[in-house]
Amino acid sequence: MRRLEEGQESRKRPVCPRRSRRSGAQAVLNSERAWVEIILGSPTQPDYEDDPRSTSSGLFECAIQIENKGKTIAHVESVMVGADTTDGVIPPEPLSFYTRSFRSFLGSGQRQTISKFDAGSDFQNGQSIVNEKNVGVLRIIVKYRDIIDSSVLHQTSIVYLFKGSLEDEPERIATLSDYK
Repeated sequence: MRRLEEGQESRKRPVCPRRSRRSGAQAVLNSERAWVEIILGSPTQPDYEDDPRSTSSGLFECAIQIENKGKTIAHVESVMVGADTTDGVIPPEPLSFYTRSFRSFLGSGQRQTISKFDAGSDFQNGQSIVNEKNVGVLRIIVKYRDIIDSSVLHQTSIVYLFKGSLEDEPERIATLSDYK
């Protein structure tokens, strides 16, 4: 590294104050935008030990929830939930899924249950997972817009794997937030 001798000036280009302020302001705006995360929460059904009328399969159940971790409001447009069994090769898109149009506004720090998942009934061939012939893939995709700049569609997706059991919590293998 070269040192400046006394009396010598640095040859750095001067920074344009207007450009610096604009990029700084954009960085602050981007850091405060809506940021939606997907969470597998406790099932929303009644506690099975307290309600003898409920029938639990004893298999993994959860509530699929979303939470806005950003500082501005998220306009959630759709939620896609897919549950597939596969021989080990995870398909790029879910084979069997449902998409729910979900016109909802989610404030900063707000959490909302969007669906439930029951491994016993949502996998069409769940026994093949227990027999270790297949793995179960649970994929959830949430599409939303930030109300500050609604021209850009953002997406958060998460993928879980069920291996050898439908009773245990699945392994999260991927989380992707497409935030432009």
